[in-house]
Amino acid sequence: MDRWGDSAIAIDEDVAERFHLHIPMTIVHNSTEIPTELPDAELAKRALGLPPDRVTVGFAGYLRSQKGWPEFVEAARLLVDDGAEAHFVIVGGGIRSPAFFRTWRGRSLERLGLLSDEESLIHKRVTENNLDDHFTFVPFTSRRAEIYGALDIVAFPNQGVGLGRPVLEAAAFGKPVVASGSRRGGGVLVDGVTGILLDDPSPRAIAEALGRLVRDSDLRDELGAAAAQHALANFAPKKNASAVEAVYDSLLAPAARAKRSAAKR
Repeated sequence: MDRWGDSAIAIDEDVAERFHLHIPMTIVHNSTEIPTELPDAELAKRALGLPPDRVTVGFAGYLRSQKGWPEFVEAARLLVDDGAEAHFVIVGGGIRSPAFFRTWRGRSLERLGLLSDEESLIHKRVTENNLDDHFTFVPFTSRRAEIYGALDIVAFPNQGVGLGRPVLEAAAFGKPVVASGSRRGGGVLVDGVTGILLDDPSPRAIAEALGRLVRDSDLRDELGAAAAQHALANFAPKKNASAVEAVYDSLLAPAARAKRSAAKR
């Protein structure tokens, strides 16, 4: 990219750092629609059949162990044992459905260790931990407002690298996030301002961070309001499209083209 490129766009500060490019770099975050009106939380919880007297904690996306669902379930066990009035919502499913793993091909790939039925595994883990009354499973849906409206907190306990789309979407709906996978948040999450960023994505650390938010509604509101403002400033589609266009304009302007041609002679 340094050899052939004239400019680069990175989706966050973490990505920009990993590439170590010497050409001009512009940060343009991934975009998500910013709702003009937030749904009523009580109505949204009722629509999903969630208990109205518990703080709801959501985990959204494909169920992959690298994204931290095993740690999330263990953290839920610790919170429930500690008496936290929390309810946990899993939104999404496995990369392959449980039905696929009942086929010859699915069983073969699972035996070879190439794929695993993580959707069935999380249900089993929840049951083994006696957490069935504290978990609700919601399949993938395009009704984002209904889902995020029903959540009080969003968790993204990534065991690898990166902050995923649920962090952006939660911010757009004014929900605080407990997340890991970034040293400083990459400009996506501002630690202590829009959410809580974990250095240690262990079940105990996840439980402690979630517990703070579960027990402190004022803190949830404060972080959520800041997250909504951060999303408006950084994740709005039109604003980000304009930022990308500005990079193209700077490269395609006659003076810029002439300068680059002269530099390469």
